[in-house]
Amino acid sequence: MAAALTIWRFGRQNAERLTVGRPLGSYSDWERWCRDPLLTLDCRDPVDRVEVLAAADPRRQDIAGIFIAWHEKHGQAPMLAAPSARGGGEAPRSEARARRGRSAAADQAAACQLEGVRLAGFEFRIDKDPKRQREPATYTLRDVDRERG
Repeated sequence: MAAALTIWRFGRQNAERLTVGRPLGSYSDWERWCRDPLLTLDCRDPVDRVEVLAAADPRRQDIAGIFIAWHEKHGQAPMLAAPSARGGGEAPRSEARARRGRSAAADQAAACQLEGVRLAGFEFRIDKDPKRQREPATYTLRDVDRERG
């Protein structure tokens, strides 16, 4: 504990001289207080390892495949989220999920878990219908790479 506090204190006293690593989402405090002092002391950047692990994650690869297929088919156009009973579209689904025979309700529940996920240059959004708060109204896949560039 004493060593960790010593490194933290070193970082706080020398904030302007620290080696700054690549950003990691919303962890800016952690970066400044923990990671950057360690980088200054020639430790490896844990962000590099996080990216390697994330790239090898099969669930993330499946979601990235869904996002890419969705974008090829629909672009950034909002798609109706309701099952065919309301004449709408369907939740994003992978080929593997389609082969397993999952229901539209299960796909819709899975899509709700993806709200706000940023992956493979895309961000998945769910827009709510003010009249039906429990049901999503549309799904939108934003191309965040194209918006930045």
